[in-house]
Amino acid sequence: MLLWQGKNTLLAAESLGYGGVIIGLVRYAASQIAELFKLPDYTYPVFGIALGTPNQNHAVKPRLPYEAVVFEEEYREQDCSTIQAYDRVQTEYAGERAKETWSQRLAAQFGQEPNQAIDQLFKEKEIRKK
Repeated sequence: MLLWQGKNTLLAAESLGYGGVIIGLVRYAASQIAELFKLPDYTYPVFGIALGTPNQNHAVKPRLPYEAVVFEEEYREQDCSTIQAYDRVQTEYAGERAKETWSQRLAAQFGQEPNQAIDQLFKEKEIRKK
C-alpha cells in the first residue's frame, strides 16, 4: 500500500514536469533516518522520494512482460528463457551502465542476510517506550 502512495506521488510530480526516484535503501539506515526526522514511536521509514527538475531524460525502464507476471486463476511457472530474455532487454536498456545482468543483481540482493536496520529501530523504539 505504501509503495503505491510513493508511485502516485511520483506520477503527480511527473505530471507537473518534475522527475523523481523512490529510494528503497532508506530501510538500511532506518534508525538514523528516524532520528534525523525525529520520528515518534510507532513510526518508521519505509522509503524516501527524491524530487526535482531532471537535467536529462531517460527512456522508461522496460518491465517484465505482462504474461510473465499476471496470471488468471492459477500461477504459471516460468522457465529460464523468460528471465534470459528479460536479462537481454535490461542489458540493452542499461547500455554501458550494465555491470551485471538483472537476474545476477536480484540473486545477489536476495542472497544477502536479512536487513537488521528495521529490527534495530524497533528495538530502540521499544526501549524509548519504557
